Amino acid sequence: MAFSSRPHLSIFFPLYNEERNLPGLVEACERFIAGYPEPVEVILVNDGSTDGSDAVIAERAREHPWVRSVTHPRNRGYGAALRSGFEASRGELIFFSDGDRQFTLAELPEFIRGIERGADAVIGYRFDRRDPFMRKVNAWCWSRLVRLVFGLAVRDIDCGYKIFTRETVESLELNATGALISTEMLVKIVKSGRKLTEAPVRHFERGAGRQTGASLRVIAWAFFELLKLHRRIKATSDGDRWKREQRHFDAAAVSERVFVATPEFDLLTHPCVPEHEALVRLFDGNFRGLRVLDIGCGVGEASIAFAQRDATVTGVDVSPVAVERARAETRRLGLDVDLRTVAGYALPFETGTFDLVYGNGVLHHLELRRSLPEIKRVLRPGGYGYFIEPSTGNPLIGVYRRLARDKRSVDERPLDRAALRAIRAEFPLARVEPSQVCTLAVFLKMFLVEWKSPNRVSYWRQPILEHERYRHLYAVGGRADETLRRRFPRLFTRLAWNLVIVLPKA
Repeated sequence: MAFSSRPHLSIFFPLYNEERNLPGLVEACERFIAGYPEPVEVILVNDGSTDGSDAVIAERAREHPWVRSVTHPRNRGYGAALRSGFEASRGELIFFSDGDRQFTLAELPEFIRGIERGADAVIGYRFDRRDPFMRKVNAWCWSRLVRLVFGLAVRDIDCGYKIFTRETVESLELNATGALISTEMLVKIVKSGRKLTEAPVRHFERGAGRQTGASLRVIAWAFFELLKLHRRIKATSDGDRWKREQRHFDAAAVSERVFVATPEFDLLTHPCVPEHEALVRLFDGNFRGLRVLDIGCGVGEASIAFAQRDATVTGVDVSPVAVERARAETRRLGLDVDLRTVAGYALPFETGTFDLVYGNGVLHHLELRRSLPEIKRVLRPGGYGYFIEPSTGNPLIGVYRRLARDKRSVDERPLDRAALRAIRAEFPLARVEPSQVCTLAVFLKMFLVEWKSPNRVSYWRQPILEHERYRHLYAVGGRADETLRRRFPRLFTRLAWNLVIVLPKA
C-alpha cells in the first residue's frame, strides 16, 4: 500500500467486552502501520469491560510499542469512551473506528486524502449496512429526528468511521457521554463553519461479541441527551452569544486599568506589543487623515493612539461599560473619537468607509464566515484590515487557557488552520505572520517568579501597564525571536503565541 508523506496519525478504538475481537483488531492495525510512512499510535479505550479485554490489551501493549491503552474502571458509555480517545490522541490527524471489527482500515487512506484535499473532518457512511433489520429502522428514525431538530443532513450520523484534523478536535467542547456523541460532534463542526465531507465505507457482520447500541437504556439516554444538546445549541444562538460577550467584557471593563501614552511611546510603538511594528511600517508611521475603524476598541487605548496621530477614528465594542470608559478617557485628552456600542455582525457603516479596520484579539471571538464579509464591505478598495490574534500552535497556550478561564469568554477560540482558510477565502491576498515565541519568557516570569495568577491578572495587559518591569525581557526575547524566525521559520510558526493578519482589499 503506497502513501505520500503525511502527518502523524492517531487511531483509537472504543471497546466494551471485545476480548475475542481484540487480537484480530491489533493485527489489522499492524498491517496498516507497515505501509504507513509516518509514526502511528493505536489507542485502545477499554470502557469498563467485564470480560478478559483488559488482559488482552495489556499483552498487546507489551508486544507492540505503538499500542497504548486507556481504561475506565466502570462502563461510562460510548460518548465517554470517544472523549477519552480524543484526549489521549497526540496525532495531527485523529481517526477512530469501532472495536467490533465491522469495519476494516482499507478505506482509511482515502479518508486521509480527503483531509489532504482541505476537509477538516471526513465521516463514513455504510453503503451496504450489515445490521439487523430493527437496528437499521432505529438508525433511519434517529437520523430523521436529528435532521429535523438540528438541520444536520448527513447520510450516516453514527457510522463509527471518522477522521479529523487535530485543530478540529481541539475546537470541540463535547459533553455527551452516550450515543449522542456523534450527533454533537457533527452539529458543532457544521455550525463552526468547518468543512465536513462524507465517504463510503464497507460494513461487515459482527463476528464475535454482542451489540449494545440498540438497548432500550442506550436509546432512552440518547433521547435525553438530544434534548440537552438542543437546549445548549439554542442557548448559543447569536443573541445569547452577544449577551454573554457583553457580560464578560462589562465585568472586565469595570476594573480594567487604562494604558496612558507617554512622550516616549504610545500603544502603536509600545515595546511590549511587537505586533504593531508591521502596522507602523505599512503606513510609514503616518496615519494623518486615515479613516480608522477600531473593532473591539475596549477602553480605547488603540483608538486614542490613532487619534493622537491625526487619524479620523471610530471605535466599536460590544461592552457599553468599556465604551463609556473610552469616552471618558478621550474627553480627558480632548480627542474627537466616535465611540459606539455594537452587538451584532452587521456594522452600521456605509460600504467603503474606512482605510484601515483594526482589531487586537477580536476575530477569535467572532464567527468568521459572518464577520469577514462585513469587514471587507466597510473597507475601501486599497484599504487594509489589520488584526492581532492568538494562535493554537504553542502548547503553553492550551495550559494558559485552562488556567485563565475567568479571563476568557466561553465563545472565543484561538485561530486554527480552518479559520485561516476562511480568512484567505474572503481575502485572497491575506498575509499571516507569526509573532512572539521567546518573548513568552515574560509570561513564565509572571507565573513562576511573581506568582501572578492568570485568572486574576491579564498576562497580555500587565506588561503594557508595567512596561518598565518587562521591557528588557521583551527586548532580549525579541532578538531571540528574530534569530529563531530566520533559522527555523517552521518551528517559529509552530510555536508562535500570536498571529499578525494583514488583509488587503483589492
